[in-house]
Amino acid sequence: PAKSSGSWPRLQAVGKFCVNVLASDQLPLCRQIAGPGPDKFAGLSHRVSANGSPILDDVVAWIDCTLDAVHEAGDHYIALGRVVALEVDRPGSPLLFFQGNYGEFSLLE
Repeated sequence: PAKSSGSWPRLQAVGKFCVNVLASDQLPLCRQIAGPGPDKFAGLSHRVSANGSPILDDVVAWIDCTLDAVHEAGDHYIALGRVVALEVDRPGSPLLFFQGNYGEFSLLE
């Protein structure tokens, strides 16, 4: 997370998080939660993991973690999670972010 993140201090204090792997058709959801603001999670459908973290509905997969270590890296932090559970919820292409753009994964033949 960026050092300027408004969400990161709350996640760090809780000491756990869930990585939700969005599907390639979930770009609007990605844009909603990637932006700043206190209401970016308002109205999102989710369930709670056994670890107490939110798993967003209809994601490709999720990875539930406890916060294991945090390292400074310039204007960001590197947050390392210890995986406690993970699952694929629906087969499909994940949404990827690379070099400032969104796309999806395709196999090389």
